[in-house]
Amino acid sequence: MRLVRISVENFRAVRKTAIDFAPGLNVLHGPNDLGKSTVATAIRAALLTPPGSSEAETYASWFTAENPRVELTFADNHEHYWRIKKTFGTSSSSSAELLHSKDGKTFTSDSKGRQVEEKLRTMLAWGIPAPGGKGAPRGAPDSFLATALLGAQTDVDGILEISIAEDPDESGKLRLTRALAALAQDPLFKRVLDTAQREVDSFFTDTGKRRRGQSSRFKEAGDRVNLLNAELDERNRLMQASQAIEAEVSALRSRHAETLAALNDAQCSWRRHSAAALSTRSDVRSRIGSEPTRRRWGVSMQRSGAHRRSPLS
Repeated sequence: MRLVRISVENFRAVRKTAIDFAPGLNVLHGPNDLGKSTVATAIRAALLTPPGSSEAETYASWFTAENPRVELTFADNHEHYWRIKKTFGTSSSSSAELLHSKDGKTFTSDSKGRQVEEKLRTMLAWGIPAPGGKGAPRGAPDSFLATALLGAQTDVDGILEISIAEDPDESGKLRLTRALAALAQDPLFKRVLDTAQREVDSFFTDTGKRRRGQSSRFKEAGDRVNLLNAELDERNRLMQASQAIEAEVSALRSRHAETLAALNDAQCSWRRHSAAALSTRSDVRSRIGSEPTRRRWGVSMQRSGAHRRSPLS
């Protein structure tokens, strides 16, 4: 199946848009909240969602009360063109129509209403039974291929966890089996598959058990893990030693800062005492140098000299 064109109106955050798809890979890109994911949801709705279902209620426009509308044109494997027209809403206001064209220009009505869903699910063969049939989903239709091909980009876990064994219909398994069988005939795929098988054989025996012995890849991996664990332990030891040295350096820096502070205090104290001593010395010199002081000093010296001479007189 190849998508050709989609037009969307009043669908969630999209007022109106139309996209023509080119052959091959197409990429929708742009800033957030532009409506890229909404367009992808509209494609899923056109292909899988009955227009009057409860799931269709989630497609309501954010801006108007008008019903959401989607028109999707695609080409099948025989290059026949199909156009799906759906209006989503209540059972009375919803509608679905499938049109067919051989040239992609002139379309004629093929089916309407519930028959549209039945024919689409038969054409797609994605593992989803027809509406109302045995095993048909009551809520949003889903299957392995539907999720893998049209899953929301935010639902990565859902895409990885879903299993084709859970499909309610066998059509998806048959389609995937045929696709893989056709792919297996491709030379490049064969080389890739052979390489992958050789890798598997190097790890496991024919019975699926792990290979053992010195040549076992698991032994090589185990040795490598042990070596990496030893390197990790050594790095942890070095890191702890480095942290201890860092703590010691930090303590020495603190002691150095405290010593500098004490030295600065001692220098300030020495300057104060030196200044005080110089001031006292200057004051003493001033007092000695005054006239009354010299006279008193002289009388004192004379008395001291007489006292020393008295024994000789």
